[in-house]
Amino acid sequence: MERELGQYKEQNERLHKTVGELEGSVKNLQELEQTLKEIKMMESSTLDELEVQLQEQKEIEDQLEDNLVAEICQNVISICLAVDKDGDMNLSDDEIALLIAKIQVGFNSFSASREMNKDNFSHACKIPCIVIFSLLVALQ
Repeated sequence: MERELGQYKEQNERLHKTVGELEGSVKNLQELEQTLKEIKMMESSTLDELEVQLQEQKEIEDQLEDNLVAEICQNVISICLAVDKDGDMNLSDDEIALLIAKIQVGFNSFSASREMNKDNFSHACKIPCIVIFSLLVALQ
């Protein structure tokens, strides 16, 4: 009986030790769970912030594109006025050739991968400049 009592004490001590280890493991798991929850909250917050930043970036890019179109229109109008030597708001063939040369220089530096269709451009220049100016202003 004493021997059984000794065995029970021994088993009881091992069980207490195992319970202590399990309690430590449970505590570690609870801390890990809390840490993972915090990480998840931070990720969610970061994703929300990233979405806001992406939307703001898109708006900025749209504004930059609008500004670029307006600047191009303004440059085309300035060049048209500069090459219209007689000031009649109609471009002669010589004035159109000069206009094409000036625009092509700027166009090539702006977009080396595209080419200007000179025939279409020359035809468009036969339209009175005031109409083109009005269209360009309306596009801004």
